[in-house]
Amino acid sequence: AKVDVKGRLWVGLALGAGEESRGVGVAVVDLKTSTVKIHGRAADLPQTPGALGIESDVTGAAFTAGVTYLASRQGVIRIDANGAVQVFTENHGLRSELIRDVAVATDGQVYIATSGGLGRYDGKAWHFAEFGPQASRVTAVAAAPDGSVWFGSDTGVHRLKNKKVTTWDDAKGLLERKVRSIALDPQGRVWALHTS
Repeated sequence: AKVDVKGRLWVGLALGAGEESRGVGVAVVDLKTSTVKIHGRAADLPQTPGALGIESDVTGAAFTAGVTYLASRQGVIRIDANGAVQVFTENHGLRSELIRDVAVATDGQVYIATSGGLGRYDGKAWHFAEFGPQASRVTAVAAAPDGSVWFGSDTGVHRLKNKKVTTWDDAKGLLERKVRSIALDPQGRVWALHTS
């Protein structure tokens, strides 16, 4: 769940439990008016007029200049200020359509965490590194106010700043190398959730 610049809470929806769970869309909760809008196509979801028809696991959200980016099992879902939906898939240059997380850097570039590495969208095309930690399986991504991009992987926590990657792993203070999720707090601290 993430809060956008308008104060709305975006929550990924799933039906079922455990391995029977399946993603069915996203709910947008307006915290000011206490209203909920469901965006999904599943027959067992309450339908909201004007829903965007998102039917997938939503694992992350990022917001910039009236545009919402959702990480999903269908690819990257982009929703513009007018509600137009575009889904980026392997046909659009993604290495994998299974997107684990999404973040927007201060320069407006969109970063995604995929099993095919850290993806970057410059507004025209998707780019992926050929080597280094950003070319391996990436599990989480977060953008910092200083312009750096932090990402987690099976080899630790990494910071991409000025095109240089710095890595922290179990030899540099982490409990283990495998990172499931990453977050930045207002004090500039980096939080990593391990897999075990």
